[in-house]
Amino acid sequence: MPNAQGPMPNGPDTLIIIPEKSIGIDEVRTINNFLARKPIQSPHNTVYLINAHLLTISAQNALLKILEEPPGNSEIYLVTDQP
Repeated sequence: MPNAQGPMPNGPDTLIIIPEKSIGIDEVRTINNFLARKPIQSPHNTVYLINAHLLTISAQNALLKILEEPPGNSEIYLVTDQP
């Protein structure tokens, strides 16, 4: 994982979600669809969920289902300054 000063990795196998106000169910559906596909360049798909503390309750529940049984080729990082 990159440090706070370093750039976020980018490419077809990386999804970065940076919310403006909150993270809703639509963003979690995007994550689910992204992780369901095969990676193109790297051995895994990587998701960075920036400001994860902004997840709505319904998005938290939907994300929990993904986290309980993630696809084998996935890495999911929840980033927050409010652990």
